[in-house]
Amino acid sequence: MLANELVVERESATRANMLIILIDEEKIVLKTLGDFLADLGHEVLSFNSVLELREGTGPEASGHELASSADLILMDTGAPKEQQGNIIEKIHADFPSADILLMSDHRLTLPSTVAISNRVFGYLQKPVRLAELELDLARIKEGRYGRD
Repeated sequence: MLANELVVERESATRANMLIILIDEEKIVLKTLGDFLADLGHEVLSFNSVLELREGTGPEASGHELASSADLILMDTGAPKEQQGNIIEKIHADFPSADILLMSDHRLTLPSTVAISNRVFGYLQKPVRLAELELDLARIKEGRYGRD
């Protein structure tokens, strides 16, 4: 099935699950969270970096067209503090309809105005607690599609 056909099929289906872009430089995080999200029934596209996503390179490059219809971008904020806002603004410009959920192993210092204007839903401290992630996903889904 081609990526374009998958987009059409996905749009015609009920929005029971989300298309989630997962960005992290650590392969173990991509594998663990990717498997967890897939087990919850979500479609997952994994990328090692924001650059890889934006350029459409890497192991998930074939799904890059599909990424434009992402519901959520779950990303590590591994960038230096002074670059975090700029990176998030670029992600939002590329994927304006996607919510963003940040995760990091250090304290996030993102101004609230940047977060709100770029659809940042929240922040998860690493190591990510799977129950907390699942709760955030339910809240995001409810906000996007209403109650089931």
